[in-house]
Amino acid sequence: IPSEMPMPTWIWIDIQNRVQEFHLDGKPKSNQELDFRGELRKTNLEIEFYIKNQPSSNNSKELRNALGSFATGVTIVTALDTDQNPIGMTVNSFNSVSLTPPLILWSISRDSNCFDDFIKAETFAVHVLNHGQEDLSNRFAESGGDKFLGLSLESGSNNTPILPDFSACFECKTEHQYDGGDHIILVGRVISFEDRGTDPLVFYRGQYTRI
Repeated sequence: IPSEMPMPTWIWIDIQNRVQEFHLDGKPKSNQELDFRGELRKTNLEIEFYIKNQPSSNNSKELRNALGSFATGVTIVTALDTDQNPIGMTVNSFNSVSLTPPLILWSISRDSNCFDDFIKAETFAVHVLNHGQEDLSNRFAESGGDKFLGLSLESGSNNTPILPDFSACFECKTEHQYDGGDHIILVGRVISFEDRGTDPLVFYRGQYTRI
């Protein structure tokens, strides 16, 4: 197995067990040797199958490009961290779930700088950006720095920070959290919302655009 690809635990234990069985009496008999070689060939086939079925970096890039063919809006999700400081990030995984009860969802990467704080937050706000907020989207997409510098925030439910400008805003209470591979899917119950009716900012194939 290539060094950059860790050997699956089950294969490593399998090989160790077979080697141990082969040398159990210190003097392996010919039939034991034949059995071991047959088992080792089987293991090699299992390893080869494992390697062939791993997604390559090229496939991951192709998948990302294909997913980019689905045009989305752009949102900024805000909340308070454990020290009651505002946190926020740009998100385009926002989607509606249910009208009764009113539920929405979005997902956060496990390696996000503010992952722990969003997971612990009891409430959050999703701001759907309007067509003139490309710069704000870029600001909140970056890690580090004071993303809220110069913004006149309002306090929503549970003191959730609300941005001054948006196309629509949904204040939510965290309802569920689900494992989503390298992301966590957060489902929120909408407790209040505001729709200002402005044209949204759109993201398509890695670029901003407008409808």
